[in-house]
Formats: sequence, C-alpha cells, structure tokens
Amino acid sequence: EGWKQRTADSQQVRRRCERAGRRWLQERAARAVGGWREHATEQARQREILGRAVRRMRSREAAEAMEGWKQRTADSQQVRRRCERAGRRWLQERAARAVGGWREHATEQARQREILGRAVRRMRSREAAEAMEGWKQRT
Repeated sequence: EGWKQRTADSQQVRRRCERAGRRWLQERAARAVGGWREHATEQARQREILGRAVRRMRSREAAEAMEGWKQRTADSQQVRRRCERAGRRWLQERAARAVGGWREHATEQARQREILGRAVRRMRSREAAEAMEGWKQRT
C-alpha cells in the first residue's frame, strides 16, 4: 500500500502543479493581453491628441491665411477709398477753377460791355448834341 499512496500523492502533486502552472500561464497571458490593451489604448489616445493638434495647426494656418486675406482686402479697399477721395477732390478743384475762371470771364465781359455801353452812349450823346447844335445854328 505504500506505493499506491505515494503514487496517489505524486499524482495529486502533479495535478496541483499542472493547475498552478495553468493558472500561472493564464495570469501571464492575461497580463500580456492587459498590457497590450493598455498599450493600444494609449496609442489610440496619443493618435487622437496628435490629430487634434494637427487639426488645430491646420485651422490656425487657415485662420492666419484668412486674416491675411482680410487685411490685404481691407488695405486695398482703404487705398481705393483714398484714391476715390483724392480723385473727387481733384475734380472738385478743377470744377471750382473752371467755374471761377468762367465767373471772372463773365464779370470781365459785363464790365467791358458796361464800358462800351457808356462809350456808345457818350458818342450818341455827342452826336445828338452836335446834331442839336447844328439844328440850332441852322434855325
């Protein structure tokens, strides 16, 4: 009976060792899978963070490009408004000079007509006076 007992004990020890070995292998496999899962999760998290950073950088570049375009547009509009204002001012000055010149010319023409009118009246008066004098002398 001693050998039976030893065989049974040996088989029991062997089964326990096998169970312990399986448990140990399962724990190791579970830790390996858990580590892989943590690593994969961390990689996905880092990819998401990097993706957000890249999108932010792209949107910042787009925003800066849009701001640059808006600034150039505003600058060109400002230049256009300044040119229009300068053009209007130039035209107004030219029109004012033209009107001023016309007014001076019209004033001078009126003055000359007045002078000429007086001269003509004097001449007519003199002629009339001479005619009247001639008439008086003849009569």
